[in-house]
Amino acid sequence: MGFNKGGTAAYAVHELSMPRRMTAIPRVHATRIGLEGVAVEQPYLCPVCRDNRQDFLQVYKLAREIRKDPETGAILYVADEWETVTRDGRLDLEIRCRLCDHSAPEVDFVRAARRDMQRAMRPKDRRA
Repeated sequence: MGFNKGGTAAYAVHELSMPRRMTAIPRVHATRIGLEGVAVEQPYLCPVCRDNRQDFLQVYKLAREIRKDPETGAILYVADEWETVTRDGRLDLEIRCRLCDHSAPEVDFVRAARRDMQRAMRPKDRRA
């Protein structure tokens, strides 16, 4: 977990990388809770480099309250507790590609993987 020095936000980072010596091609999946309360796994694909399907970082955002003097910038108050940042009642989660360092919301990586699967399933254009 990493924290910035005097700021108000920090990031908790979790690696999703797989061991390098695996013979089968591993897939990284996003886990979401479905309608029936069951975890649903979804594959990731980096929307920028389009090569990475397995090495990612999950970045959770944390925040705490601080107060500064407007003239000097000196910190007057710092809260002891860090709070997780939520968006629409869910954790504000970002995914970072470990190959190209692109960082975006999780949904972008899931959509890229879905688009790529749909492209692969389309029949090729055959011209005589």
